[in-house]
Amino acid sequence: MLSRLEEMGIVGRIYIGSEGINAQVSCPEEKLEELRKYCEEVLDLNDLEFNFSTYHVKAFRKLHVKVRNKVCVDVLTKDIVADGLESDLYDLSKQPKHLVPEEWHKALSNAKGSLTLIDMRNHYERQIELYFSNFRSEIGYFENSIRLDVDTFRDSIKVMNEICEGKQNEEIYMYCTGGIRCSKAGSILLSKGFKSVNMLKGGITAYGRFVKDNPSVTSLYKGRNFTFDKRLGEPITNDIISQCHTCGKPCDTHTNCRNKTCNLLFIQCEECKIKLQRTCGTEFCLQLIQAWDEKYGRPSTFDDVKPGLECVYDHVHRTRPKLVIKRLGGTASDISTDIIPDIIDQRDKQMKK
Repeated sequence: MLSRLEEMGIVGRIYIGSEGINAQVSCPEEKLEELRKYCEEVLDLNDLEFNFSTYHVKAFRKLHVKVRNKVCVDVLTKDIVADGLESDLYDLSKQPKHLVPEEWHKALSNAKGSLTLIDMRNHYERQIELYFSNFRSEIGYFENSIRLDVDTFRDSIKVMNEICEGKQNEEIYMYCTGGIRCSKAGSILLSKGFKSVNMLKGGITAYGRFVKDNPSVTSLYKGRNFTFDKRLGEPITNDIISQCHTCGKPCDTHTNCRNKTCNLLFIQCEECKIKLQRTCGTEFCLQLIQAWDEKYGRPSTFDDVKPGLECVYDHVHRTRPKLVIKRLGGTASDISTDIIPDIIDQRDKQMKK
């Protein structure tokens, strides 16, 4: 399968598990029908759902196919049992009601009274920073939704259960990026006896297409939709509801620190990007980039620098930039700048081989 898809020029990530297939890929437009035919006739995937983005660019560099026991993977612990539950504790055949975007829009628009509407995404997909009350850093969400301050899907299941406690007979609504997580989360609630669980079919991605195709519709989702690829987001509306983590100016553009030893995920405006050379601004990262560019010439494309060191931050800190910046005082780093010359020398030796 890998070689055949590569022949079509397809790049992205494909996860295959006993629960199903989860794939995010970029496919050349002229190869789309060939891909559909291959999935239906060769892979026998007649019910495969294609969920198209609203922002059409090549979002991946390579194609990766991975086989796992479960489709939703815990990125923090690398545990394939992402939800923290044994498979026999829920029945995936018990699916929440999959509302197409138009049905979802009508349901939320016509809702009377309070509504249990849960955003099943991780905190960094909205960049909630509860530690800094002066920063409102959420790049996008449905209005009146309950937004979870969690790092993983496993954590979101725990919080979801707490929120829904005692609401077995009430209407529950949930949404995520593309619908995969809600499909499982809704199944867990239904397996526990909940009567009515509804999810947005195709997630925010599908809702974005609905809004784009229907200009007369006022979007209930505000801002951008975070994506797990090099785009790091796609616009749903023009609302900018977040701020640059460095200077506080209105901004909704995610980036990773150019120094891959840091790789901090944060929001950065264009002005700070140029000033800090696409780093997070800590002393080590900035000095390393400056020394690197002085030695080898600054690349016009702002290529990432990979000095050969392990990432200094775990998943929790790498996706909570304000925690890191606050702890370091915005100027220092956990790594001594004294080792920068050694890193450059090591790079020289690699270049000469």
